[in-house]
Parts: sequence; structure tokens; C-alpha cells
Amino acid sequence: MVVISSEAHESNMKNPTIEELQGIKDIQDSEILSDYVFAVIEQSEGEFHHQKVKHAVESHLSLRAANWYFLVTFIGLWGNGGMQHVLLCDPDQIDYKQWELKKVADSFRAFGCKQHAEFIDQLIPKAAKWSKAIADLNQREDKGEKVPEDAFNKIWSEVDAFDAPFEKGFEADPDIYEVITNDVQQHPEKYLPPKK
Repeated sequence: MVVISSEAHESNMKNPTIEELQGIKDIQDSEILSDYVFAVIEQSEGEFHHQKVKHAVESHLSLRAANWYFLVTFIGLWGNGGMQHVLLCDPDQIDYKQWELKKVADSFRAFGCKQHAEFIDQLIPKAAKWSKAIADLNQREDKGEKVPEDAFNKIWSEVDAFDAPFEKGFEADPDIYEVITNDVQQHPEKYLPPKK
């Protein structure tokens, strides 16, 4: 396991300034926050990416910076592969995925997107069930059993059915990127590392 001490982490990190954060005009077009957050994650303790993320969130990032990370990661992964990409995982990743999805729901809620949060909340237990079901089918195949493709397709179809409502959006919720941009401008200190 690669371990970087907190002292090494902090000495190698350049935190954004209040002025830099206040100057962000559109969070989607700015790399100030992303460069900082991803550098913190990269330098955090852990051999694997998910371990680094968990350590960064629990030890180094402010709640608001972590909220931003979970939202942009979720939305980006969904854009690249739909709900299959954000909900399904290998069996050894199910606990982490459940933790991550709870953080995504909490993050939507933190920025006033209550309907998005409730939607993700519904999917958390389903995600674990789907991942376990696919793992069971794969295990049966690994043992030489002929598993019909329809068995996989049934699960993938159930997962894919949740793409449409997420893509359509939720009318009662504000535009997430606009809300984050305004929040960063008005409360830049909330995105800086917590004071020790």
C-alpha cells in the first residue's frame, strides 16, 4: 500500500486562494477547483483510487469540495456510460459504491437538488442488488454453466430504465452547475481545506 503522510500531503499541495475561487465565472469552465481536488485525491493514502478518494474525503477535503467531487464524478460517469456505469460494480466494490452513492445523494441535497437526491436514494439498494446478481451470473459462467444472455439483459434493462428520468431532469431542482458556481463565488472559504 502506498502511504503518504498528512505532512507530505499538505507540503506538496497548493490550495486555491479565496480570490481565485471567488473569480470563478462558471464552475464547468474552471480548472481551479478540479486541479486542487484531484491533486488532493491523488496524494492521499491508498493503493487504489477508491481508497484514495475515501481517505481524501474523510481527512483532507472540506465538505463542500467533496460535494463538488461526488457530483461532477457521478454526472461525468453517467454521461459516458449511463446508469450501468455509475450503479454497477464488481462484488468487492459494492460497499464502496454504496458509500459513494450516499455521498452523491447528500451532495445533490446540499445544493438544493432534493428530487435528484431522492432519485439517487431509491437507486442505492437497487445498485447493490443488481451488482450482486450480475456477479452471481458471472460466477455461474466461470464454473462452466451456460447462462442465457437474457439473464444479463434483464438486469441491464432494469438499470437502463433509470437513464430516462435522470436525463429528463427534475423540474423542481435548480441547475446544479449554476448553484455550485454561485456557492463558490459567495462562500469560497467552504471549499478550502478544513482548519486543523
